[in-house]
Amino acid sequence: MIAFLLSPIGRWAAVAGVLAMLSGWAWLERAGRQAANARAEAAEAQAESKARAITALEAQAAEAAAQVARIEPIRRVIYAAPKTTACVDSPAIRAVLDGLRQGAGGDRAR
Repeated sequence: MIAFLLSPIGRWAAVAGVLAMLSGWAWLERAGRQAANARAEAAEAQAESKARAITALEAQAAEAAAQVARIEPIRRVIYAAPKTTACVDSPAIRAVLDGLRQGAGGDRAR
């Protein structure tokens, strides 16, 4: 065995083995770096997606609050109206229809 390693072919084989191991190590390092970069990009994309979702939810909450603020006076008038059995002529229905007409862009032709 020692005679083989001391021969020129043995030396070249040893150098080739070392080079093969180094290239394998370099390939594994590169693959590890690529995987780490891919994980980092995925984490950034997920963070950006969460930020967009939070922004959209905040906008939706603001829109819902504005809608509640717009509807609340109409609801108060409806609940404050006296209870009657006459449906269309009742103050509650009149308040609903007036509120809907105002919300739809003003008085519309009847």
